Amino acid sequence: MDLDENLPEVALMREEYRQRRDLVCASLNHYPGIRAIQPVGGMFVMADVLQIGLSAQHFAERLLVGCCLSVLAGEAFGASAMAHFVRLGGGLAGTRGIADGPVGLADLHCLFWPHRVQSRSHI
Repeated sequence: MDLDENLPEVALMREEYRQRRDLVCASLNHYPGIRAIQPVGGMFVMADVLQIGLSAQHFAERLLVGCCLSVLAGEAFGASAMAHFVRLGGGLAGTRGIADGPVGLADLHCLFWPHRVQSRSHI
């Protein structure tokens, strides 16, 4: 097998990850104060959480405790500008729906905006 060969399996896998990335970004961008940065390539999504009013580390801790969702706080990358970013693995979401998938992004609403009624119809 030649590495330059166009394999249908690779194209299918790339499309699956593109769909998952798009689903994660769309779901995150639905929430006030969160802005997902859609990557051109790769499977990790950076999300700006500055408007939430928490550091990336505190945001990540609340997700871990409240949703059993592990994200990486931007501080892990060393740049001070990353203090309000978190990194999510876009490959974690199933394309059948992010609300019911392992990433549990639908639970963000009760953690950060408990006073607002959440409709899951967008997810």
